[in-house]
Amino acid sequence: MNIVGKLIPFNHESLFVLIFIMGAVVWYKNRDIKIDSRILIWLGIIVFYWLVTIVTLSLHGSLGERAMEQLNITHSFIAFSMISVLLFYLRPSIDAFWYLIGIAAVASSVLLVMEIAYVGWEEFTNGVRLGTGYLHPVKMGVFANTVFIIMAGSLLWAYRRGRRFFTIWILLLLATFLTVVFSQTRQAWIGWPEAMIAWGIYYFILFKNRKKISFKQVSLALAFFVLIAAFLIKSPAFSVFEKRITQAITSVENYFDREENAFKTSVGQRLIAFEASAAGISNNFWIGIGENDFREFQTRETSKVALEKFGQNFKGIDYRHLHNQYLMSFLTKGVFGFIGVLLILGFMFWFFVKGLRRADLEQKPIWISGLVFTMASALVFIPDSPFIRSDTAAHFFVFANLLIGFAILSESKLNK
Repeated sequence: MNIVGKLIPFNHESLFVLIFIMGAVVWYKNRDIKIDSRILIWLGIIVFYWLVTIVTLSLHGSLGERAMEQLNITHSFIAFSMISVLLFYLRPSIDAFWYLIGIAAVASSVLLVMEIAYVGWEEFTNGVRLGTGYLHPVKMGVFANTVFIIMAGSLLWAYRRGRRFFTIWILLLLATFLTVVFSQTRQAWIGWPEAMIAWGIYYFILFKNRKKISFKQVSLALAFFVLIAAFLIKSPAFSVFEKRITQAITSVENYFDREENAFKTSVGQRLIAFEASAAGISNNFWIGIGENDFREFQTRETSKVALEKFGQNFKGIDYRHLHNQYLMSFLTKGVFGFIGVLLILGFMFWFFVKGLRRADLEQKPIWISGLVFTMASALVFIPDSPFIRSDTAAHFFVFANLLIGFAILSESKLNK
């Protein structure tokens, strides 16, 4: 949506309303068919977070521009949750899920080509971040990484669609991987370990069950992971990766050692904002400080921390959000906002773990994809606040609902 919106201006809120209406109409027309209880629980959690937002905003007085923006974003949560309802009743094939992920990979690859043409390949290998030209490095990196960690489990599915299709699919996967690497987005990279472990275990289990899966198919999947590892170690991407990780570790060490200006680095600014949020959370535990007062609070409190902890006069940070979804919800909405975030992630973790245990070998990839996405999102919520912006909130909830909806569809009782 963010990419299309730059080319063809349109009202995002209209799209949210359309999705909600479609879901409501389909649900009503199929009201004789009992909807899956897990979808109802998921909708209940989303409504809970929505109600917490409305109540806390009303308790903090008049709705300013920032409060109205947050209210509209939270409305979209309910609209996007209707995707799981639509999938439940319309029941597309599981192939549709992988084709949708493929379309997302095409979008990522197009952005990669556009960025390379705009900036130049040598600039990326010399440290310029992918996303500088058309989008944003962090948004580009997180989106591409979500596509990559899900697509990593689709290799056998793609192979069975023919050699030409498989070749194109691998090229898309590699292009998406390159997009993640050269976006230099550390919060996207933190989704790699759990994804590689999860998919590595899955392909190893397939290898042990060669009666169902051929040796050649599994070998191709394992070869892909070896290729990724070799690329990271031997290509210019490795220096980019190593540099960004080293910078992050050094920044954390310097901050806690209270070295001069350590709070002014990218990581340091996040840490000083986290530290400053403690006062606001403890003094406004139940309903938070509200949306409209957040930026003033952040500037004031980070200035205090800089003076008290580093002995420096500092004008303070003035960002739109806290760069931590857990603390951001707690600070602005109080303890129930914090609980709402935990419930969203907690439900997803419970849902995918439980489903993964009983899914057959052929259907496990959709459940593993959901589990990997959940774990990656839980980690991304530490250095970022996706629910504060319409595009990043849409990214999370679209993928979450697609994964939940198609996971339920993958169960044999809905495919008979």
